[in-house]
Amino acid sequence: MPSGRKAYADLGRQVDSLRRDIGQQSNTLAALGQRLEQEQAEENRLVTRLARLHLDQLGARQADARVSAAEREAMVQMAQRDAASQRCEEAIRHSVDQQAQLESQRQQLGGERDRLALTLEADYAAVAARTRATAQWQALSERSDRLAGQAALARDKAAQAQADRETKGEPYQADRLFMYLWQRQYGSAGYRANPLARFLDGWVAGLVAWRESSRNYRLLVALPDKLERHAQALQAQAEAAAEEQQAMEQDALDAAGVPELVAEIQALETGIDTRSGQIAAEEQRHSQLLAERSELAEGRDRFTREALAALARGIAGEPAQRLRQAAGRTASPEDDAIALKIERLRQSRPALEAQLQRGRDDQQSKMAALQRLEELRRRFRERQYDAGDSEIDEASDWSALLGGVLRGALELGRAWEQIERNQSFRLPRGSRQPGSLPGIFGGAGSSRRGGFGGGGFKGGGGFGGGGFKTGGGF
Repeated sequence: MPSGRKAYADLGRQVDSLRRDIGQQSNTLAALGQRLEQEQAEENRLVTRLARLHLDQLGARQADARVSAAEREAMVQMAQRDAASQRCEEAIRHSVDQQAQLESQRQQLGGERDRLALTLEADYAAVAARTRATAQWQALSERSDRLAGQAALARDKAAQAQADRETKGEPYQADRLFMYLWQRQYGSAGYRANPLARFLDGWVAGLVAWRESSRNYRLLVALPDKLERHAQALQAQAEAAAEEQQAMEQDALDAAGVPELVAEIQALETGIDTRSGQIAAEEQRHSQLLAERSELAEGRDRFTREALAALARGIAGEPAQRLRQAAGRTASPEDDAIALKIERLRQSRPALEAQLQRGRDDQQSKMAALQRLEELRRRFRERQYDAGDSEIDEASDWSALLGGVLRGALELGRAWEQIERNQSFRLPRGSRQPGSLPGIFGGAGSSRRGGFGGGGFKGGGGFGGGGFKTGGGF
């Protein structure tokens, strides 16, 4: 099972290797581009010489001056391109150094974070053991459990009484004579009637056995509410006992210095996130610089375009065939040799341009692979999958996955889904997300509020399953 740290290191090695390849490829493309430029310059030089020969014969001094001006304009543009290329190389070196420095700082913060996380786990276990062993905590735990059980039992009885009121109350409610007396509040302090009505109501009461029936129905109606109030009172006492127990646990945590340790871990997490954002920004800037360098090396920059345009204006309308035809009409052998050289240069150029295009395609492929790997590495940092306790299951076949992303055979999104499915942490991530340290002392299955539960502190301000929160229980 490869560790997350090893996987992150593999990504770093692949990124560094691609960057070296891209640098070497840029040099090759620069050499090819320079060769094309040299051939173009040689052609323009020859064209200028040939034009001068012809123009000298015709006395076209103004046209000759125009061609020279085009050459001078091209030379100015190329000098500016060389300066821009030097600035770009310096910026790339600075960016690589800056990334290495930020990554080193992030790794240092991550190592300190991991060390404190282990200390936090040990401190929690020690505090839990000491507090759980005290008579006060055990008494609070017993009282909280007992009251919670009594409250649950009272709620069950209230629910049963409510069901009995609905079922057993039906005969009373179906008896119209009984309900007449009940609604008249017969026999109570609220009963009002004249003597005749009292006499008749008394006669009706005898028919329905009012004394016994009303007593039973009154108890049937009042019992659910009484039991519910009793259950609520017991629940309030149970919650008060749980809060007292949680307060005791919080005091134990405070005395052990756990909140300060948590604050240190959170500060380190903030520093790690800050460095991750800075690295991502610098990597983006580095990618932009690589693209700029590629443009300069391949002759796709604005300086080269201006230079080529200036030279093209100098030789516009002068195809090689026409140049040779014109040279053949003169007595001088010099213009024939120049025209032949121009024709050969133009014939060899397509092969050189095709080689340059193949190199550009390969460079773009490597740049795309570099961007995929840098994005994958950035996600590793953001999710902290390079932490000391991070592991990647062997089912992911990390080497094949990495190779697929590198070649472009595996989409980045699918690769990341496989990584997330097969990645896990040995230690709880609570210290990375304030408010949660799950599973240190007790499982989430404990039914008690507060306390250590099944071997750990419960949530809601206590230990275990619910984790810790600033300003509350832990």
